[in-house]
Amino acid sequence: MKHVAHHTLRWTLLLVFSLLVLTAVVTGAARISFPFLGQYRAEIERYVSQRLDNPVEIGALELSWHGVGPRLVLEDVMLVSGVERGQDVQIDEILLDLDLFRSWLNGGWQIREMAIVGVDLSVEYLGSKKIRAYGHQIDGEKSGGAQSVDVLGWLMSADSVALLDSRIHLIDKHKRIDVQLRDLNIRARNNAGLHQLRLDARVPGISAGQVSLSVDFSGARPDLLKSNGQFHLHTDNLNLASLFDLQPDIVPLSVAGVSDLQLWGAWSQVGLQSLRLLSDTRDVLLENPAADARWQSRQVQADIVVKRQDDSMLVGVRELSVGEMSDASSLIEGYLRVANEQDKRLSYLDLRGPEIDLAALSSFARVWEGLPLAESWMPRMKALAPTGKIEDWAISLDQTSAKPRFQAARATFNNVGVQAYAKLPGVSSFDGQLTLQNNRGEIVIDDDAFRFMMPRWFRQPIDARTLDGRVAFEITPDGFEIQSSPIRVASEHVDGSVQFQVRKRGQSPAWLDLQASVEKADAAHIHLYYPTGRMHPALVKWLDEAFIAGDLSEGELHLSGPTKGFPYADGSGEFSARIRMDDGQLKYLDGWPEGQALQARVRFDRDAISFDVSDGVVAGNRLSTVNGSIASLKQADIALHATLLGDSENLMEFVQQSPLDGLLEPVLGGSTLEGGMGVSIELGVPLKQFSVDKIRVKGELDLAGNRWYSPRFGFDLEKLRGRVHFSERDLVADVLSAEYFGKPVRIRASRDEQDPSIFTRVSVEGNIDAEQVLRNYKLPLAHRFQGDAPWQFL
Repeated sequence: MKHVAHHTLRWTLLLVFSLLVLTAVVTGAARISFPFLGQYRAEIERYVSQRLDNPVEIGALELSWHGVGPRLVLEDVMLVSGVERGQDVQIDEILLDLDLFRSWLNGGWQIREMAIVGVDLSVEYLGSKKIRAYGHQIDGEKSGGAQSVDVLGWLMSADSVALLDSRIHLIDKHKRIDVQLRDLNIRARNNAGLHQLRLDARVPGISAGQVSLSVDFSGARPDLLKSNGQFHLHTDNLNLASLFDLQPDIVPLSVAGVSDLQLWGAWSQVGLQSLRLLSDTRDVLLENPAADARWQSRQVQADIVVKRQDDSMLVGVRELSVGEMSDASSLIEGYLRVANEQDKRLSYLDLRGPEIDLAALSSFARVWEGLPLAESWMPRMKALAPTGKIEDWAISLDQTSAKPRFQAARATFNNVGVQAYAKLPGVSSFDGQLTLQNNRGEIVIDDDAFRFMMPRWFRQPIDARTLDGRVAFEITPDGFEIQSSPIRVASEHVDGSVQFQVRKRGQSPAWLDLQASVEKADAAHIHLYYPTGRMHPALVKWLDEAFIAGDLSEGELHLSGPTKGFPYADGSGEFSARIRMDDGQLKYLDGWPEGQALQARVRFDRDAISFDVSDGVVAGNRLSTVNGSIASLKQADIALHATLLGDSENLMEFVQQSPLDGLLEPVLGGSTLEGGMGVSIELGVPLKQFSVDKIRVKGELDLAGNRWYSPRFGFDLEKLRGRVHFSERDLVADVLSAEYFGKPVRIRASRDEQDPSIFTRVSVEGNIDAEQVLRNYKLPLAHRFQGDAPWQFL
């Protein structure tokens, strides 16, 4: 064993000694040849000119030892522009590390490492892929005999290539770009088809920190885009305002903020494989002067990943955190899959986060108003004006098939609101929870301050202090179905419940089944709840003024039909409603006395309304029966029939407080009526073109032994019986019976066919006591008459 160790040590020492001798011989030969390098100046200039693809002039030439090999130092090198001397580019040094062994084998210069130090270069883009560098115009592609600029090819031309401590001034006057790269260092290492590029520089005005870029890839220069590779970009304190000023067409907004940014990426022969953006941006400000809108945030943090999967691209949002000036924050995470290039549509979406502030989102969206990017969604977002917060939310959407499929979703709505837009209703102060799994979901509603807005139907928002229930839904391949449990609704004016089902299949209109009940309501505020958008304005005005007070109860509503076409006057659906009113107060027409203490029932059948009053008082008279109807909500013509029972004094009070006073004044003016009687009235009121002279009146006075004293006609009738018919045109009575000074008489009232301007002609006739009648009219000869005599009064 000792013999083997001794033998191994001896050969190791011999090998090391041989290497040292060989190194000494090579080094000595190189040092001996140093003084003779000046003879090769012209050859070195040709070699460097060829490597830089530009004529060069070398000022000084030195040879030194660097590491294990010689280094050729070219000082004060001039890149000759060929235009004028002032346009030439001065290079402080070019360092060439020689590979002596390969140079001797190949009989020519072999460079192991090349470094250019201290370049000060201005590059101007002239458009049409042409640039000007140090006064010499170069085409970006081979054109007209000019040679293309191949910086990457130069960086791959040796084992190690570097551009150190340089400054490059980039100019594009057309786009007003003026950027300086200072302290620029580019290093490239190439080994058997594997390449590494490292770049670092300062970019004053754009980044207060240093910009660094590393790229690793494989393959030859012509096949670079089809190779495999990866890169990493990093910079701190990036000035977004200066950056976006370079390319204002990318985002036509005023952008400000400071960002720390990192970007990783990888590509392969089929294209981009992955991309990751990690940023921390502070004091963000977006402004759109055209829309007079701005959005700001104290901090925005993002971690976004793009990854190829099969023939699709996954866009993953690992984190998107927005810290607002109010210290509220939101976070979004998830990913979406974009289908292949032929499809170019969203195929899968998976997002989640703890909170979204909808008001902040709306403010952010307003900044994009008027820009092409926002033409499709900005009008909707602005009109909806969302508020509130969506908390603990997640959504997974699969659209690989023709119809989207919601795999899962969840959300908690906290004081959420949106304005009504187009045919969509609006809500505010909505609280609830959403859960969804495989296109089936449920919304649990537990709200103590809810507002519903649907201007197309209701002119004012409907407020509820309680909204409690569940709504289940299912999304099917050809439509959807929504079904609710009984939802408890309570507001300041209405307590009740509602239950509904909505079905949509294919191209057919959505079908709605709805049942609602009202336990109690205040008639004084019923105008807030009827669909004014489906009613004639004249009818709306009448309803507004008619219902003054009352307690509503026992309300029931049933609706079954398409969502379009309500209230189904054409028979395409069913709509009916019933409700009871107690202690109601109704002002049915201007100029007529109000109905009070009314007990009534109101019915809706499609677009018709009818009502019956079983009890009530009008001007001190008891209502015996009242019924009315509106045949069509659009036509708005009211038909009303009422019967009043009371004493003559109250009924005359009713007549005097209504337009009947004008009709009956020629007959009853100045009269006194005593005793009980009844009045029956039928009214026809065209609300669409309402005026007093268009009201149609038809009525009847039922006299039951009354006394009628008329100073105008000069008689005092007792035990007056019979019926008097009247209208807006005349007053008619076939035969009335009465006693005049104890003698029976007959009374008739009829239209004067010869003179239509006369409202009525009244005649009284019978056998009377001549003396008493003449005394009644204060005739001087009355005492000369005695006995009964036929008498007639016109």
